Amino acid sequence: FVLYQVTEIPDGVVLGAGSILTKNPGPYEIWAGNPARKIGERKPLTDEEIAHAANRTRFRLC
Repeated sequence: FVLYQVTEIPDGVVLGAGSILTKNPGPYEIWAGNPARKIGERKPLTDEEIAHAANRTRFRLC
């Protein structure tokens, strides 16, 4: 991605590969394209949701 006249990338932002961002995105927004435009939003996860997702993931040591 390329940043053009962008001063801040807030927490939780997702940028598509090859996107050219010309505006400051809001928190937890999804941007993509050339020029990039907002295509969606995400919600921040609670501590409980993060813990639940971590417990479902199984890590194997080699």
